[in-house]
Amino acid sequence: MSTKTFTRKARLLSAAVSAAALLGSAGVATADTSTNLTLDCPFPLIGTQSLQSIVTTNIPATAEINKPTGSFNISAANQIPSDAAVGLGLVGAKTLEGSAAAKSRLVQSSGTLPLTVPLTIPSTPVPSSGAFEVVASGQTPSLTFTAQDTIDIFVDDITLDITARTADGSVAPAPVGEFTSDCAIQGGSTKLTSFDVVGGALEPVLEVGASSVSFGSVQAGTSSKKSVTVTNTGGGTLSISSVSISGAAASSFTESNNCTTLGAGQSCTVEVTFAPSSSGTASATLQVATSAGNKSIALSGTSALAPVANITVSGGLSFGEVAVGSSTQKTITVGNNGNAALSISSVSVSGAGFTETNNCTTVQPGATCAVNVTFAPGSEGAKSGQVTIRSSDPDQGTVTVAVSGSGKATSTGGGGNGGGADVPFLLDMTGSSTLWNGASLAINGSIDALLNLGTQKFVADLSIDPTTTMIPILGNFSRNWKSTATIEFVTTGPATGSLVNGKLMADAELYVRVPKVTIPLFGLNIKIGGGAECMTKEAVNISLQSKDGVDFNPLNGGMAYGVYDLSELENCGSLTGILSLYVKGKNNTLSVDLAPVL
Repeated sequence: MSTKTFTRKARLLSAAVSAAALLGSAGVATADTSTNLTLDCPFPLIGTQSLQSIVTTNIPATAEINKPTGSFNISAANQIPSDAAVGLGLVGAKTLEGSAAAKSRLVQSSGTLPLTVPLTIPSTPVPSSGAFEVVASGQTPSLTFTAQDTIDIFVDDITLDITARTADGSVAPAPVGEFTSDCAIQGGSTKLTSFDVVGGALEPVLEVGASSVSFGSVQAGTSSKKSVTVTNTGGGTLSISSVSISGAAASSFTESNNCTTLGAGQSCTVEVTFAPSSSGTASATLQVATSAGNKSIALSGTSALAPVANITVSGGLSFGEVAVGSSTQKTITVGNNGNAALSISSVSVSGAGFTETNNCTTVQPGATCAVNVTFAPGSEGAKSGQVTIRSSDPDQGTVTVAVSGSGKATSTGGGGNGGGADVPFLLDMTGSSTLWNGASLAINGSIDALLNLGTQKFVADLSIDPTTTMIPILGNFSRNWKSTATIEFVTTGPATGSLVNGKLMADAELYVRVPKVTIPLFGLNIKIGGGAECMTKEAVNISLQSKDGVDFNPLNGGMAYGVYDLSELENCGSLTGILSLYVKGKNNTLSVDLAPVL
């Protein structure tokens, strides 16, 4: 493109952009008059342009005290020269649209009120040639004046936002397609018009600082306080007859105030306190009744339950037979599946031959500690006792775990167990159980066995750690809750079995207990059922066998498998029926890896 051609196109483009600026050149009204403004507006590519615009409005010459003026119409009729159409055509523009914001001031004896008046530039066709007219229009905000005065209106500057579009509606090429221009009025700030505020006696006007107050989430048992300002923006005296709270959750909110009588421009404060006592959302209405009418302020808040600790403890300990003069140790695992720290205040053990040590002081959410129980019988015969754990759990402040064992005379050779020596072996157990409904339980525990080499039979203490599973609880027609059930295994006595020709077989009887069922609510795990007595109505018989054709050696360990049935649950509260439907079933499978602890 030649320099001459480029210069001509730039000049035409300058005319086009200048015409676009006229669309937003109005912004302040005069009293039934028209006003000519000359603006200096910077534009992309073409620099600062001087523009002319004629603005008309229907603001009256007077306004009444304490009476809203209402909105007044403003329009700007702009004659766009023919060169502008040619210039816009060079960039493919077929329509113009946009907006303008006129920054103005209302000056009165009491001070200056900033005022911005928006104008809308509708989509306007751009002809291929010839001059054309573009009209921008808008409305002033409604104002209320409280004293007799003379109001002067000034305009300071104008900001334009212009968009030129092509025939398919897309924005014309940059930088002309979309741009913003901050225009200055030649000669500086311009007084456009004046009008008088007239009227008789002054009247009070009631205003409140907010139409609604939200307290957000507040923990039950605590409180939150917020303020609402009441102001008399009128010229007369405002009498406040009452301030009250009403609504469905009015008891969760209280108020105090210093509001009686307010002179012109004076304010008072209403203090509102939200103190929820239960979970859920709460709403009420703060009502202010005055001589100038009433105002209502919506109050709302959400109550969150306080964080709580939740103790979990592994099941009873059976030590089986232990030779008099020797000892064996087993561990009780104490956990916390709550959302607050669990404080352990004391751990004690009762029963002859039983002692304990522990590292339990404070258990954080999701953590555990250990209570190590040692059985060292001093005489023959059955022994029993219990471990007592006291904590800050609000539901189970005291938990007891049964411990049992039997002292036996020291073996002198082949003696009364089939003519063979007794050999202890300890196996760690890890694996899983699949219920009839497809749910899976993680299985972790141990088998502490005493094998008689003569009979090749053994007795063992079977210990299975607590575990969890998900249970769907019916909520409503659109939602089912996903609850978490804690599962514990309570043995009825020692397990028995045999190890003959490399084939391991073991039988154990136990109950399945569900001490707690929780659902997630407000970010917390809320207990909804279960309990210390919530367990299967009938004992569960589990038979474990090593894999056929694979020799099982207690020194090497191996896999074991079993099948068992679960009866219905009882003593689980209102969820007993739902939990039983989920738990009761036959042919539940068990697969565990038994690893020796050497």
